[in-house]
Amino acid sequence: MTCSRFDWIAMTLLGALVLGVALGGSTTIPLDSHEVYVAQTAENMIESGDWVVPRLNAQPRLTKPPLSYWATAVVALVGADHQVRPLDVRMPSIVAGLGLVWLVFLIGRGERDSATGLLAGLIALTSIGFFRYVHDGRPDMLYTFFATLMVFAWWAGGRAGHMAGMRAWGLVFWAAFGLHVLTKGPQFGAVILAACLIHALCVPGERRRLLVRLQLLPGLLLFAVLVVPWWWLLDQRIGPSLEQSQLSGSLLTVDPLRLLNPYYWLRTPLQWAPWLVAIVPAATVAWSERDRTPGLLALVVLLPVVIFTLGPQYREIYMLPSMAPAALLLAFGVERLTVSIHRRARVGLYALALFLFVFCIGGWIWLGLNAGGGWAAFALCALATAVLLVLAAIRLRQTRRGVISLLGIAMAAALMQAAVVPVVWSASRYTDRALAMRLLPFRDRPMAVFDHLASDVFVYYLDRPITELRDEAALCAWLADPSHRSGLLLYNPLDARRVTATAPGLSRLMASPGSERSAVIVARAGAPAKGCQTAAR
Repeated sequence: MTCSRFDWIAMTLLGALVLGVALGGSTTIPLDSHEVYVAQTAENMIESGDWVVPRLNAQPRLTKPPLSYWATAVVALVGADHQVRPLDVRMPSIVAGLGLVWLVFLIGRGERDSATGLLAGLIALTSIGFFRYVHDGRPDMLYTFFATLMVFAWWAGGRAGHMAGMRAWGLVFWAAFGLHVLTKGPQFGAVILAACLIHALCVPGERRRLLVRLQLLPGLLLFAVLVVPWWWLLDQRIGPSLEQSQLSGSLLTVDPLRLLNPYYWLRTPLQWAPWLVAIVPAATVAWSERDRTPGLLALVVLLPVVIFTLGPQYREIYMLPSMAPAALLLAFGVERLTVSIHRRARVGLYALALFLFVFCIGGWIWLGLNAGGGWAAFALCALATAVLLVLAAIRLRQTRRGVISLLGIAMAAALMQAAVVPVVWSASRYTDRALAMRLLPFRDRPMAVFDHLASDVFVYYLDRPITELRDEAALCAWLADPSHRSGLLLYNPLDARRVTATAPGLSRLMASPGSERSAVIVARAGAPAKGCQTAAR
């Protein structure tokens, strides 16, 4: 597959936009609890030298395979002090996001043309789901990249003109599947494999080449070489406890009664916003070309929705790997509108352009109002964007896709600025970090968290273990320990009545305005508080 000069320019532009969107705020946005899990586990691997058993707070963390921990640890090892910082945690997601967008461009270019590939890449990188999780250090963006690589390898194998190419891409497919499993597990990858097989069996021309493309025996061997060693070593180290963990597949249950649950049908398209307005023409393309690539992409999007609906857990992030196929289908839908000669179709295209324009300008205004001192920069960028849009609109009849692409670039520019605006992210991230920074002078004292308050974020920022007290009996025992005098207790203000009833001698230390956390000093450790005595009777 040779690339023209325009292809290289388009890929460079997409790469610059991805890095601009992803790097904005990556060093300043506080880590959330899921990112802390990755950071602490990777740091433990560096300090202990044990790269087999993921551990968090000295306990085995048997919820995710280790590839994202390994990637984070490798990034951190590049630094001089080997400390895991927020950018280190998010760098695997940033690189994965860059690779995902490039793969989307290559598929779009190969199926249609370079302009459609560029549009598909812009749709992917300006979607809400991409923006949210490319700034997130959890494994899901890396997981999504390997899922996209599976789709790309299967697509490329189908376009190979000789047996050697089909075999090579078949092995790439299985290698991507193995790395996909090492990142978060086999669930989505298995569904992609099923979708590829179903589509190939339904297309007469593909049935004859299926065994060559699939490379079943060498592919399974490559898959096993990548996946089995770590699971075997982990089993040797952990033993029977592995059988009861999430890594053993304890969550992989199916209940047909859940089939009518609308959760994934409604929440999955929201990750494609604002481009989901093109979902109708995209569905039309998928149906009319169901025996070609759009049909395969639609199956990769829809089959996981059905399968995961039957599962026990409902989280929108589980559908993130369907982002690339969805971006391509949406781009094909827009492309169909651009070549249609029907007046209604042109009106639909203009309506789409108007919607994206309003969304973009509205986003600039909203960001400006929430950016404080950055308003001047936002205003200049908004003015430049508006001028470019007006100039492009003059040639709307000849460059309809160009106008849509320009709007995508404008939205990417807006997202670059959005990442550094704190109001975009959860307020608790900032208040938790602020409280942790205020607790730094007291970090050497005994410290505990009570009830539903998780310790992970405070463990990360204070770089020390923290006791978790899950009920009032544990709280009373901790307070009765004389060594905890002048220690710190962190709790949720909603639990304030329970805390003060159990230990009325506690003195309030600090809390940020609007914070969901508070901290108190233990004033009378060593003697049971009144509430503890009552609870004991």
